[in-house]
Amino acid sequence: MNIVSYRGPGMAGGVSAALSTLWAVEHAQGSRWYHMNDTAIKAFSNENQAPQAIGAIPQMVIDGHYRFCNEFLWPVMHDMPEYARYTAADHGLYRSFNTIFSVHLSAAARWWSRQYFVQDYQLALLPELLASGVKNVESFVFWHIPWPRSVEKEHLGPIAEMARALLKASAVGFHTQEYAASFLRFVEQNLADVSVDWTNFLAGGTTLVVVAPLGIDLDYWTKAAGRELDIFEDERFRSLKGKPFVLSVDRADYTKAVAERLEMIDRFFEHNPSWVGQMTFAQVCGRTRPGLAAFDDYWIRCRDLADRLKQRWASDNWQPLLWIETPVCQDDLALLYRETPVMLVNPVRDGLNLTAKEFVACQGERRGVLLLSAGAGAWHELGYYTIPVDPQRTKRMADRVCAALTMRPSEKLARVDLMREKLKANTLHHWWCYFNEALPERIAITRAGKWAAAHQQSSLRRAYTRS
Repeated sequence: MNIVSYRGPGMAGGVSAALSTLWAVEHAQGSRWYHMNDTAIKAFSNENQAPQAIGAIPQMVIDGHYRFCNEFLWPVMHDMPEYARYTAADHGLYRSFNTIFSVHLSAAARWWSRQYFVQDYQLALLPELLASGVKNVESFVFWHIPWPRSVEKEHLGPIAEMARALLKASAVGFHTQEYAASFLRFVEQNLADVSVDWTNFLAGGTTLVVVAPLGIDLDYWTKAAGRELDIFEDERFRSLKGKPFVLSVDRADYTKAVAERLEMIDRFFEHNPSWVGQMTFAQVCGRTRPGLAAFDDYWIRCRDLADRLKQRWASDNWQPLLWIETPVCQDDLALLYRETPVMLVNPVRDGLNLTAKEFVACQGERRGVLLLSAGAGAWHELGYYTIPVDPQRTKRMADRVCAALTMRPSEKLARVDLMREKLKANTLHHWWCYFNEALPERIAITRAGKWAAAHQQSSLRRAYTRS
């Protein structure tokens, strides 16, 4: 199966990184990975050492597409419409981006490879465009961010356009039952000509809506965390050695509730003075989407909160917060996951949040505690075994952090072991086999059954007419 995504092999992003792992070992002969690289659309295959350019998109179109994705689609899809900024011009450039991508993709399509795994909201119009541009094409979509619980009236038009385009795919996959149900509810309420079969999670009679949360490469994370290395020899992390620390790994994005976390840290030390000088909050948190006002403002707000936090609590030989802005590679993250006694994942709204699963995979003999908010998609798999937190209730979140730091080892062990069983039941390999093998086979059988039923009814009608 071909892969089509905005980001390509080796690029940042949870699903793209996962696909890179899969591509290295499980790609099919003759399949391609189509993606953007600067202004070029490139096709990558393991048969060639370097990606081959199949076309290009003008920079003006890319810029407008970027704004539409991040200033409009991102907040709307995360149920945070107060951050949404819509312009008709950028919407048009989003359409142009998808159209140009589709034209080049259609021209490059090989006659023996007409199945496409389409990933990324940046390419939401592709299923419909491919259906009109490639004969006998079949696409499977994975929607890696949430689908909103509700959409503001003024935002309905562009979101309905995307939903209609997605319904040209054979199947649309989501991380959670909630996201899948929200999508079907949106279709039912806003696309009057499209029928929804809630029993079979089917829309329009042909598009299957499925729940398939992304798994992780459990073997990789377990091995990476098992290395005989001291992460505290790295200058970036040296100040964490010898004392407990609470770890968070995310971007400075308003969906991640970084500002609320910083406010919580202040309350934590205020209400738990015995921990002052005895533990640190470690935050791997880089800037995201620079140049867009909402994200720039949020970054400034978070940095101001961090500065005030340090001014209030820091001493000559201790800092309450270690903020690491530079990227940390996966191998080093695995060691941080292993060493931290508490992992804090507290988004307001998040598609899945793989860091929660990665942390669990990296637990060794000394187990840590996962604090997780219900806003993370991973909550639906792991939430029962975590300590729940609410980013809007900072005092209670501070109390939960204190409880995690003092939890009995036996309870930590039981929670982590149960979560690891969840991870084993849904690995990255399982997830890909579902989309690459089980789902196409299921759809083919369903279609064959419908054809047989229709043929039988036609034969019965002819027999009745003759009699």
